[in-house]
Amino acid sequence: MTAGALASVNPVAHAKNGDTHITGQGIVRTIDCNESTLIVLGVGNQIFAVGNCWAVTVQGSG
Repeated sequence: MTAGALASVNPVAHAKNGDTHITGQGIVRTIDCNESTLIVLGVGNQIFAVGNCWAVTVQGSG
């Protein structure tokens, strides 16, 4: 296999600057995704997203 063939099978990421990271406990917030990724970490958070989210990732409980 050539290097060009190997490169063509790798997934392409379409990430964008401006991703929103929310980390904490018991946070209640409304945010605008603005066509970026929303990442929420913690416990008991209530996050309301408006606009278009490219992706939403949640880790934690409750």
